Amino acid sequence: MHTTLEMTADPADADRVRGVVAALAPLFRAQPGCLALRLDRVEGDEGRHLLLIEWADIADHRDIFAKSDAFRTWAAAIGPLLRGAPRLTYHRAVLAA
Repeated sequence: MHTTLEMTADPADADRVRGVVAALAPLFRAQPGCLALRLDRVEGDEGRHLLLIEWADIADHRDIFAKSDAFRTWAAAIGPLLRGAPRLTYHRAVLAA
């Protein structure tokens, strides 16, 4: 199961967004069920990033991480850099070729 967090920041803050994600990647990876993490920048929009995280189960994100001190640490670090609330989606691969 995957989560994608679409985040929009001022383009001038793009390096800071990437720095926060890099600094806190170990915090994510230490969470129960976190299998992998990747940050993508949206082509042509320096301020938009997609944080893709693979979880063993949806409950690992929704019921454990989202209610944890680690989540509060993450939100406090990234929140001030974003323009509005990030958009979260849950998704599961149905085909890989």
